[in-house]
Amino acid sequence: MAVSGAAVLRLGLELALRAAARGRSTRSPNSRTFAARWGRWRWWSGQPHDAAAEHVRHGFTDAVALAVAPSGVTVNTISPGYIGTKMVMAIPKEVLDSKIVPQIPMGRLGKPEEVAGLVAYLASDEAAFLTGANIAINGGQHMF
Repeated sequence: MAVSGAAVLRLGLELALRAAARGRSTRSPNSRTFAARWGRWRWWSGQPHDAAAEHVRHGFTDAVALAVAPSGVTVNTISPGYIGTKMVMAIPKEVLDSKIVPQIPMGRLGKPEEVAGLVAYLASDEAAFLTGANIAINGGQHMF
C-alpha cells in the first residue's frame, strides 16, 4: 500500500484536533501526533512549488500545535532525509554512491529503525513538552 506524505499529514492533524476536542491530557498515549515530511524544504531545492508546499505544511503544523497545546496534545513534524527504504534502495548503486551519499555529512543512508526510534521517542512521555518542532533526521544533509 502506498502512503503519501500529504495523507500522513492530514491524518496526523485530524488526530491532533480530535484529541484536543476530547480534552486529552499529555499522559494519554494518544496525545502525540506526527506529520511526516519528505525531502528538502529549502528554496534552493530547484522545486519552488514543493518548497512552498513544505513551508505551508510546517506553518500549519505550528498553528495546530499552538491551538491544541492547552489540551496537552503535542504536534511535531519529522523530516527524514535519504533512508534505506525499498524505494531508495531501488536507486542504482552507482547513483547512490556517487551523487547521494556524498551529500550526506555522515556518509551513509539513514536506517528505518532510526526514524522509528525518533517516532517512539516523540510518542513517549519523555517528549510531552516537545511540540511545534520539526525534527530533521538526515545525517546532516540539510545543514548546508
